[in-house]
This record gives sequence, structure tokens and C-alpha cells, in this order.
Amino acid sequence: AALPKVRFVIRDENGNSIHEVSSCEIPPTVELSKDVNCNIVRMDVHLSQSRWYLVGTSFHVPSGVHSLQLTIYNDVSAGSGNDFALDDIEIRLCTPLVTITSTNKACKDSVYRFEAQISDDSSFEPPFDYRWEFSSDSLHWSEIADSLNLTFPAARTEQTGWYRLMVGKEGNIDSPNCRAVSPPFRLDVTPCATEDPNVFQIHNVRLLPDPPICSVEESEDIQFVQADRNGQSQSEKRSARGFTNMTGT
Repeated sequence: AALPKVRFVIRDENGNSIHEVSSCEIPPTVELSKDVNCNIVRMDVHLSQSRWYLVGTSFHVPSGVHSLQLTIYNDVSAGSGNDFALDDIEIRLCTPLVTITSTNKACKDSVYRFEAQISDDSSFEPPFDYRWEFSSDSLHWSEIADSLNLTFPAARTEQTGWYRLMVGKEGNIDSPNCRAVSPPFRLDVTPCATEDPNVFQIHNVRLLPDPPICSVEESEDIQFVQADRNGQSQSEKRSARGFTNMTGT
């Protein structure tokens, strides 16, 4: 008996072929046991093995095409057999996976750059359009940028919220059915601990007064010298009260 084969043809509204593909031979879902005279003595149905076979293809819709026609042909011309069933026929949009990979915390008044990954699965043909959107509640969105790169030169606390990146083929970014959208990404902008630019830490070093002293009366003042990061020195007089048993080198 002939095994079934099917052919898919996709056409535009004017009947022009956009894409065509043929399946392989589709295996049967039953096994027939016959005697020497070719009489069927037993039929085993493989329903428990889920013997449905997925047959499909991918294609690109040309610009300006707004409706499609799918035709399925039986590609077996003659012979017995060739019986099959069809179920769950669908045409759906295939989009690349878009993921925002940046850290979800930013320091207030610091530079913050968004980073994203777009899987290259050939479902979209270049060139691409991009769109970044922001939401304070993850429900209502507003456009904030129309390029792949997004940077905050000085992040602000009011920029805390959700972000998402949209990617579409050039000219399709405004069509909800023809663009890929990343999952919502939460960014928190908070004040971070910062260092005084004129103060730095020195480890395992004793700071001594200038000039070095071997002993001092509590009534005397001591001149201390501090240097900033640029090598500029600042002098300050402090009371000797509390400084006892000090030695200098």
C-alpha cells in the first residue's frame, strides 16, 4: 500500500506562490497482520504511542502582502492506501528570542547601559527596526528610544521601572503581529555609596604628625598633613589631647 505524502503551497491574495514544501512519506499508525492468503487477522492501533507526525515549514511574507492562502495537496497519484488524517492546521508568526541581559540595578547619577541579545534564527530578515519602551507599572508602556543601544548618562531614581525591547523587520515595528518583544525587565535606580574624591584609604600604614614628635603636652597643638589623590596637601592643627605615648620616625 502507498504511504501518504502531502505538499504545502502558500500563495498571496493574487494566487502567486510564496513558498512550497513537500513532506516525506508519512508512516502508518496501525500494523496489519495477515495470513498466507492476505486476509487481515489482526490490526494493532498505536493510539497510546501518539503517532501523530508534525509536518510543517517556515517562510517569509513579502512586503505588501496582507493575506495568505494555504493549499495542501495529496502527492500520491495512484495505488491503494494513501489514507491519512489532518488536525491542528495553523499559520503563526515565528519571532526571534529577545532578552535583556543587563544588570537590574543602577547607581543614581552613574552611567547605565542596557544590553540585549537577539537570537539569529532567520525568522526575521534584516534590516531591523528597534524600539525601547518604559513602564512604571508593567501595564502601561511608552516609547523612549528607537535604536538598539540605550544608555542613561546619569541614571535617575524616577527611571526605576520596567523596560522592554521590540525588534521587527524594517517597516513592521508598529505591527503587534509582526515584531518580537522581550520579557519585561525590571531596573532599580538607587543612591549608591560613593567616595569623597579628595579622600582615599591607606592600609597597614601609620599616619604621623608633621613634624614627627617623640612626646607632647596635652596643651600643645599638633600640625597634621593630609594629601589628596592629586598629591595636593592640606594642613590642619589639632589638639594633642588624647594623643599619648606617640613616637615618630
